[in-house]
Amino acid sequence: SNIPNGYITNRIPAFAGNDYALLRLSRQVYPHSRFAIMEKDFDTWNDVKKQLDVRDLAPSFRERQVWWCSIGMNIGFEMYGKGEMYTRPVLVVRKFSKRSFFGVPMTSRRKDIPGHFPTHFRGTSGAAKLEQLKLFDSKRLVKLMGYLPDDQYYGITEALRELFPKK
Repeated sequence: SNIPNGYITNRIPAFAGNDYALLRLSRQVYPHSRFAIMEKDFDTWNDVKKQLDVRDLAPSFRERQVWWCSIGMNIGFEMYGKGEMYTRPVLVVRKFSKRSFFGVPMTSRRKDIPGHFPTHFRGTSGAAKLEQLKLFDSKRLVKLMGYLPDDQYYGITEALRELFPKK
């Protein structure tokens, strides 16, 4: 990226809250960058997160399931959700309790790079983003999408084991 590390948009008070002007500025300063500097709506995500936290019942889930999951608005290169509930498909990789699990966010953009495991789910090619493995609370689960085929699930779990070799 051509954007310097540590560049924070709120350091430019004249552009705070003005996404269009900030985007225009970022294109002027970094015209050849694939990335544009833009403000993220952390305040709205925080409101959604508060609603999720007070949920009494969390859905029951199993390993190998893919759920729409409220993963939120995150920082840097952490994957974030989209829409009102900041959701993204997440594969339940390892269930620890009825309330927590390791999950891997999924994307419809397939890239041949380390950390991306190719998938085909519900008629769509994509990838499980292994580098985004994270602990989730089941309160974040919104809607069950289905089960990932066995061969893909076991391929993903094996690829994750290879990321953490025994010494």
